[in-house]
Amino acid sequence: MKEKKNFTTIFIVYIILLILIILLIFIMMSNNNPKNNIEWDNNLLIGHSFGSIGNDTYTGSYEAFQAAYDRGVRTFEVDLNLTNDNKVVLAHDFDKNSIPTEKEFLATPIKGKYTPMSFKDLLELMNRYEDIYIVTDTKFTDKKNIEIEFNEMLKTAQENDLVNVFDRFIIQIYNKDMYDYVQDIYNFKSTIFTLYMIGFNGNVGDFEQICSWCKSKNIKSITMWSYLYNQDIKEVAQKYNIDIYVHTVNDVKEAKKLIANGVRGIYTDSIGRNDLISKPQ
Repeated sequence: MKEKKNFTTIFIVYIILLILIILLIFIMMSNNNPKNNIEWDNNLLIGHSFGSIGNDTYTGSYEAFQAAYDRGVRTFEVDLNLTNDNKVVLAHDFDKNSIPTEKEFLATPIKGKYTPMSFKDLLELMNRYEDIYIVTDTKFTDKKNIEIEFNEMLKTAQENDLVNVFDRFIIQIYNKDMYDYVQDIYNFKSTIFTLYMIGFNGNVGDFEQICSWCKSKNIKSITMWSYLYNQDIKEVAQKYNIDIYVHTVNDVKEAKKLIANGVRGIYTDSIGRNDLISKPQ
């Protein structure tokens, strides 16, 4: 009888230990994959509208992507806009009086020489290049157009069996309401709060409120104009464990100085990975 009790005790202890081990593994896995903290934040550079091609910026073209990729850029901001037939394409803006259809947009070379891209083209590009991440610049801040644009993006991904690449999107939001509008459509894993549309002017008190709100939503990143970044902003960001990105920086010395002073990364048209490597004097 005594041996049976000992066996029962040992068995119970074993089960408890097994449960604890499983819980520990689960916690470790959760910590390694927190929402809004995916691998893109290891990259110091974000290609602005993919990046420049020759002397041209804001093209959002395939050629601009390839040029920046060859410079070592792996995270890219892209301008996403709605055509006249509510399709999503890579375009910074349209003349309000002559918004093209998707077919018309794709049939017209950008600046007469570069390849325009649809959202489907972008998804296929991400599927081919598994090491790239995309920061969205979707332009709209009102609920109606946000829902139209993001629902169309999700529909395109579903129709082409490419929803898997959505985990490599970093969604730029321009106000607090936009976060909920977007997350109601799809639970994106990473968000970056970009401050220029709310008129942020560098006020430290305002910035602390923004950081507090970001923390409540588990948003890890904020973008601002480079000239607004200073020691006070840095200290508040550190207090809330927020990464700061700045735009748009094309001077290598300025980029190095900002990164040395605590900026997590920069949006850039032209700087490449090798430009940030200090060369021997």
